[in-house]
Amino acid sequence: MRAQLPVLALTASVAVAAVVERRQENSTCTVQPLGDGQDDVPQILDAFEQCGQGGTVVFPEGQEYNIATRLNPVVNNVVIEWRGTWVFSTDLDYWRNNSYPISFQNHAAGFVLTGDGIRINGYGTGGINGNGDTWYTAEAGHTQPGRPMPFVFWNVSDVRVDNFSVRDPQLWSINIMNGTDMYFSNITLTDLDCIAIKPRSYNINVKNALCRGGNGMAIGSLGQYLEDNTVANVWVDNVTIERYNEDMENGAYIKTWIGELAPQGSYESAGQPRGGGWGTVSNVLFSNFVLHGPSLATAISQNSGDNGSFAGTSNMLVDNIAFVNFTGYNNRSEIGNEISCSERHPCFNISYENFNVTALTNGTAVQTTCRYTEDGAVHGQTCT
Repeated sequence: MRAQLPVLALTASVAVAAVVERRQENSTCTVQPLGDGQDDVPQILDAFEQCGQGGTVVFPEGQEYNIATRLNPVVNNVVIEWRGTWVFSTDLDYWRNNSYPISFQNHAAGFVLTGDGIRINGYGTGGINGNGDTWYTAEAGHTQPGRPMPFVFWNVSDVRVDNFSVRDPQLWSINIMNGTDMYFSNITLTDLDCIAIKPRSYNINVKNALCRGGNGMAIGSLGQYLEDNTVANVWVDNVTIERYNEDMENGAYIKTWIGELAPQGSYESAGQPRGGGWGTVSNVLFSNFVLHGPSLATAISQNSGDNGSFAGTSNMLVDNIAFVNFTGYNNRSEIGNEISCSERHPCFNISYENFNVTALTNGTAVQTTCRYTEDGAVHGQTCT
């Protein structure tokens, strides 16, 4: 049974540019922007209603679509020729009060895509512009509730996304929750987490990606809630990581929470005690990364939410993780890799192969710190 999005899907619809019969398989809906600041979401939703079950939805190249209201199309066996650009409106008050509430980390979403058999191709020209600079300026580094993620895959399977970009996102560029059998190729992502893989996601493949600014390629955070948080079978390959505006925290990282409920003060926990979730992160390969100045090349951190009393208690087991063919430099001191696992479930089989990352400060090979790992669990790096 599919997990349920804690909001209702939208049902608004008006005419779209292409006239087709409703629910007709193999039909094509071509959406033309309305222009003059009008909201394009109603006609986009109608296109998905008409052609999102076995048909094709087209956003022509060179066109910009005003995304002024939230949308959550539910589709099946759909092809999306996404050659144009969706541009999120800068009406911060609307989004803070109307974005889809996502209970996970108390976040919100402007666009949620749900369904099976989804094929998206941006042809190198299409994607999303989140107008994130407006949010960064207004919130000055202090994220407030209601700030929307621009693209959330929620309860999806059999998904392919090619030649697509998310630029200037309001929050994480692409977020995956309850996703299975997903493939991304030739993706450009800027700021915050490039692709954030969240709980109950399996068989995720990302190939040929540019990640500019933010937190890099991320698995997690996981274990914040009392539920299964498993992520398994992930391959992220051929990625360029670029520091931008003095912002690039990690090349690749895995983050889980402490294993006990602990009081939290951040808005991401809604002021409630969090932690204690369980599951595994296993069979993960990060390969062929070129690093241009992240603070850390790689990180495994299992102490999120620790208030000083619960370090090493994570209920998440992290195993069979490989970092292969990494080159470039980090922007920090000699420490380039930080591994801090769980005393309850020590990490094991963490492998570094052909790892050639240097410290910008002195040009020497980066070092690795390790905590709560099994003896001999880390291969290819010497733990300090």
